[in-house]
Amino acid sequence: MVLMWVTAVSSATTIASNFSSWWFVWRHERSSVEMGERGFREQAFWFSFSYLLPFLPLAFLGIQSVTGRGMGLFVAILSTLMAIMMTGLTISTINWIRKSGDKVRNKGRWQESPGELLDTEGHLHLRWTTALSGLAALFWWGLVGLHILL
Repeated sequence: MVLMWVTAVSSATTIASNFSSWWFVWRHERSSVEMGERGFREQAFWFSFSYLLPFLPLAFLGIQSVTGRGMGLFVAILSTLMAIMMTGLTISTINWIRKSGDKVRNKGRWQESPGELLDTEGHLHLRWTTALSGLAALFWWGLVGLHILL
């Protein structure tokens, strides 16, 4: 039962992190591709990746509790993958924050700095959404630890 609750909290935190990062930060990004220009397949992929994938471990735990089939190893592998993904996302965003004030020199030309891609609204929420992603990663790593201990 503890695994079920920790998995639910990890999944919900990941969903909240993904949505808040998009809503408060990355939808304000100035890029060459607008949201409306993205195809249905690309939008469906990112929706599935951001909002459905985090619930897979919980779904398999639910199947295990109903059918009695052992899916613990599969859930542990999915939880580890989610922990790695959320850790990578957090580290990537921290690196983006670090570089946001620097100009990038590439083959003798100055490029737009990453910080110029976000407006003021996006920068206001960048740190707390990154902290939420880090919290989700910690929950997933805690779940991996529980799988090892139990």
